[in-house]
Amino acid sequence: MAKGSNRPRVASPAQAMVDLQNDKLLSVAQAAEITGYQPQTLRNLICNRQGPRFIKLGTTKQARVVLLRSDVEAWVLKRGIVGKGA
Repeated sequence: MAKGSNRPRVASPAQAMVDLQNDKLLSVAQAAEITGYQPQTLRNLICNRQGPRFIKLGTTKQARVVLLRSDVEAWVLKRGIVGKGA
């Protein structure tokens, strides 16, 4: 992350492959369960780069977004959120 930037880091494909070996992929709906946010609210946070780190599967605007469980849990801890699965 750049110095002074509040934007979360987007996983590079190489880093994502390393993380995938030890982590579980979550859909936005599954991540929303953990955070306690509604799925659309979490999508908005992700779109505005205020949500957890994510992986975009494809290059189009409609490409599927997935999140690593460890990234979601770290984001929840950082924000002090008390969600359903945290």
